[in-house]
Amino acid sequence: NEVCFGDQDEEKLLLHDEMKYDPNVLAEALCEDSPGYDSASTKVKLIQHANLALTDWFDFVINPKNQSIITPDGVQTLMAITTEPRVESNSESRLDWHTQQAVLKIYADNGLNNEQIGLILKHKPQLSEDKKSKAEKKTHSSTTSSVTNIVNPIPLRKLGECCLARYFRDDYRLIKTMLPEGEVDTIANVSRLEDVNPLVNSVCNWGSNELRMSCLADLESMLHRRALFLEESRGSCQKVVANLNDS
Repeated sequence: NEVCFGDQDEEKLLLHDEMKYDPNVLAEALCEDSPGYDSASTKVKLIQHANLALTDWFDFVINPKNQSIITPDGVQTLMAITTEPRVESNSESRLDWHTQQAVLKIYADNGLNNEQIGLILKHKPQLSEDKKSKAEKKTHSSTTSSVTNIVNPIPLRKLGECCLARYFRDDYRLIKTMLPEGEVDTIANVSRLEDVNPLVNSVCNWGSNELRMSCLADLESMLHRRALFLEESRGSCQKVVANLNDS
């Protein structure tokens, strides 16, 4: 989207001027043995869509101190809306479908009938005059950047992928915790979080059986794609990637 609301000068300087739109610059600096780790871990907080980890969003149900303030009539359900790349389907369309199914459940749980839900879904929100005026004054910084690789983004190298996986290791532990216990553990190198609210263990228990199975499969896929990098007994990310290149 070319329209940009709010002041994002620090993020703009980081992405445009310092990183030159190369994600590897920051990702590889996030390896714990990188001399630039401390600086990189501060800079990642400037990126608005990445400054909060999954564990930050779920803090209210995984932090024992915060769990105690949830009243019995408070949080009743946690619903995971997942999407993983699949050969047989478009990820964006699957996300749209999962989101719509979640919205339908929320409306139904709050007492709306099918006719009322249908009217809500047909409603098309209009851009307010206030936002229209802002849109005329501010454009996304990428539209005026001289960097040419915005259209053809630089891919993330394996080293950066490993560094990021380990930097966000607790997020993968949270994903592991969302899977049912007692089944065959095919991702043993990722440990579960302890003392979490039981709601975390049932985030896929909603909607049709197809939705539930798809949700669980997506969570498992997220872990499997990073399992090698998260196995820290294999050594540093540099060593893991070097072994990959040699194999």
